[in-house]
Amino acid sequence: MISVLDRIREETRPLHDAIERDSRLSRDDFDGAGYRWYLHKLLGFHAPLEEQLKPLTARHGLAGEFAGRWKTPLFLRDLAALGMPAETVAWSPWLPRPASLGGLLGCAYVLEGATLGGKVLLRRWGARLPDVAAAQAYLDCYGDQAGPRWRALLRLLDERLVLAPEQDAAVAAARDCFQTLSRWLQA
Repeated sequence: MISVLDRIREETRPLHDAIERDSRLSRDDFDGAGYRWYLHKLLGFHAPLEEQLKPLTARHGLAGEFAGRWKTPLFLRDLAALGMPAETVAWSPWLPRPASLGGLLGCAYVLEGATLGGKVLLRRWGARLPDVAAAQAYLDCYGDQAGPRWRALLRLLDERLVLAPEQDAAVAAARDCFQTLSRWLQA
């Protein structure tokens, strides 16, 4: 029997690959202006989605587990470091609408997976973007604990998503999260 993690990975791989392939982030000419755009876009997606997810974490006894995982404060810190007002950030009209434990954990899979991607981006751009060096709280999220935090989330999915309907909800939410994020990044 295929695990829920394998299902999520398999069923979202094309969506994940498309975001990476089509993103400005993968271009060689990515610069400080592109990074500012990136911060605006991600805050515009994360902030409203995190507000939807917070009540689900409380409902399912996971508020403590997720307390240190919210990224909105990191984006706000990065924008402040760049002297950019957060009030100018537009919220994405496209968001997943998780309503269950599976939905919560499926979205978390995508959002937390992006923190690992942030580490790759930091290594790739860190020295190339000195004008935004003070604004990398999101990219350096969790510091050297990014790997252990990711593995803890994967264990949580494996432990909590044991029933088929919740597994299906997690896969659907992860797919929806990738699709809505992609749409927002291309808008």
